Amino acid sequence: DSLTEQIENDKKYTEQVQKSLAEKKQEWKDRQVLRTGELAAISKTIEILHSDDARDLLKKSLASQGSPGFLFLQESSSTRTSSAVEVLKLAAKEGHDARLSVIASRAARAGKSHFEEVITAVEKMLKVLQQEENTDLEKKELCEANRASDTRDAIKASRVMDELSDD
Repeated sequence: DSLTEQIENDKKYTEQVQKSLAEKKQEWKDRQVLRTGELAAISKTIEILHSDDARDLLKKSLASQGSPGFLFLQESSSTRTSSAVEVLKLAAKEGHDARLSVIASRAARAGKSHFEEVITAVEKMLKVLQQEENTDLEKKELCEANRASDTRDAIKASRVMDELSDD
C-alpha cells in the first residue's frame, strides 16, 4: 500500500543522503589536501623571496647604485628566482590552479627586477585562499546542518507512519 511505499521511499532517500554525504566528505578532504599544498608552495615562495640572501643582495645593489632603482640580480639570485618559479609551477600543476601559474609567470618575468609585484600577488592569493577556505568551511557546516535536519525530519515522518500503520 501507499504507506509501505512511502517508507521505502524514505529509506531510499536516507541512503541517498548518506551516500551524498560520503562523497562530499571525500571532496572536502581532497580540497583540503590541495589547499594545504597551495599554501605550502606560497609560503615556500615567500620564504625564498624574503630570505636573508635576497635582502643582502637588495642592499648591495641599492648601495652600489647610490639610490633606489632597479635591482639587477646576480647569478645566485637568478638561481633563487628560478627555484621560486619552479615551486610555484609545481604547485600550480599539482593543484590545477591557474592563479598559481599566473604568479609563476610573473615571478619568471620579474627575474631582472625586484619581487615586490610577485610578493604582493602571492600575499593577495594567500588571502583569497584563506577566504575560500573559510567560505568552504561555512558551506560545509551549512550542508551538514541541513543534512542533519533532513535526516531528523525523515526519521520523524517514518515514526509517524509507523504509528499510523500500527493503528
